[in-house]
Amino acid sequence: MPLPPLKKFEARMRNLLEKYEEQIRYLLVGFFNTVVGYSIFTIFLKIASLIIMFIPVTGEPISYLARHYYLVAQWASWVLCVPISTYTMRKYVFKALDGKFIHQLRRSYGIYLPAQLISMGLLIVFVNVFHLHPLVGQAGTIVVSTVMSYFGHKYFTFKAPLEVGEVVDEKLLDNEVDDAKA
Repeated sequence: MPLPPLKKFEARMRNLLEKYEEQIRYLLVGFFNTVVGYSIFTIFLKIASLIIMFIPVTGEPISYLARHYYLVAQWASWVLCVPISTYTMRKYVFKALDGKFIHQLRRSYGIYLPAQLISMGLLIVFVNVFHLHPLVGQAGTIVVSTVMSYFGHKYFTFKAPLEVGEVVDEKLLDNEVDDAKA
């Protein structure tokens, strides 16, 4: 007897959830990390704008930073948010608790740095060319860094290195060969 439509739908949804469990966890944890990071950026943006209002701006380096205060806020929040993001990704997405956190954190900075540089370039364009408020521009950079960081974390940050003498499961090698053919 065939399954009723609701049971078929439930079975398909269960299969999709099992197949894409890691990506779904990544999106949920990434959403949390994004809210935290955006909040910290907002706080640093406000602090930076208050500082340039009350401190006299003299000299070229200080003048440049004052004109681009939103970049200072972006970098300060980035430095603070990478450890938070690394911890949550480590624990809830990739479940890579067997590795050393400090080692994974260094790798995370390596993954996030190119995304941060691209985000910085986009933020400059959004603010200076399109004349968007830095909060709106920063929201636009989130998509780029989200996609880049997922692949970087999956294949670099939380990928456990092989131990000396360890043999790779043949099924994993077969999947890599199948992926290369696709």
